[in-house]
Parts: sequence; C-alpha cells; structure tokens
Amino acid sequence: TDIISLHGQTVKAIQSYAMSAMLCIIQNVKVRSGLQYICSIIAVKDRKQLKDKNVACLRYLREIFLCWSTEYLSKDLRIIENAIQQGLLDPVQKVRIEAKETYAAFYRTFPKEGNKIIDKINDYRMKSALNSICSKVDELKYRETEEKNLHKSKEIEAVSELPDSFSNILVLEQKNVRSSAAP
Repeated sequence: TDIISLHGQTVKAIQSYAMSAMLCIIQNVKVRSGLQYICSIIAVKDRKQLKDKNVACLRYLREIFLCWSTEYLSKDLRIIENAIQQGLLDPVQKVRIEAKETYAAFYRTFPKEGNKIIDKINDYRMKSALNSICSKVDELKYRETEEKNLHKSKEIEAVSELPDSFSNILVLEQKNVRSSAAP
C-alpha cells in the first residue's frame, strides 16, 4: 500500500521507482490480497483520487495477467472485471487508455469474461473500441497458433528424417564391418 501511495507524488522520478518496484514484486510474488487491493483502488467511484494511482494500478493488473496463472486469478474474476470496467469508464483519458491495454491482456487470458465486460458497458464508442481490441487479440492468437503449428510440423519433419539418416549410418557401418572382415 505504501508503494501505491507513492504514485500520488508529483515528482515523476518517485513514481517511476515505485512502478519498477511494484512490477518486480508482481513478477516474483503472488499475493491475493495485493490483487484485491489493486482492484479496489481502481474500482473506487470517488474520483478525488489521483489519476496516476489508477493508471499505475491498471498497469499492475496488466502485469499480473502476464505473470500469474489463470487458475490463481480465476478466484477473483468478478473483482477484476469490476476494476477494469471502472477504468474503462474513467473520465480521465490516460486512465482509459491504460484500461484498454489492461482489457486486452484480460481478454487474452479470459475471453468469455472479457465479453461480459463489453456487455455491461452502455457507451457505444467504448463497446466498439473493445470489440476492435478483441478482434486484434484474436488475430494475434491465431497467428501465434499458426506459427506454433508450423514449428511443430517442421519438428515432425525433422524427426521423421532422423530414422532415414540413422538407417543410412547403420548400412554404412555394416558395409564397413563386412569389408574389414573380408580377407
């Protein structure tokens, strides 16, 4: 909580150190109460909080999607959905931009729940933007799947070529043995 409060500072250097420290912590430690605290800061409807805290917490949430397992996160999906939705509806543009990036990471990890967020939003432009994000994420997933399949097929081809190579080596070795055994 002390690190997040540093984002309320006006000195950007302090904010960047706080961001680096929190990202390092998130990458190395899973703390469910920390996830819930981050979401609670974003979900506060009182806009007296500084925008920098909300932007930072959305960035932390995005990092959590990248580093933590889906099984671990699945227990707190409702809290996460509410936090992202609140960030998407924030009046501050900087917060909304970070919320869209966080939404993309969330949708990539939990597509069904990502669609639930879209259904809850009444703003047509925001829905359109989120649908566009979903399309881009789906396209990226498709490309990655195609690349993996291509890589696997190349591995299979390489493995299928190995027995022929081994059999050729064995044939050559047998010929060498026969020629050396002959008087």
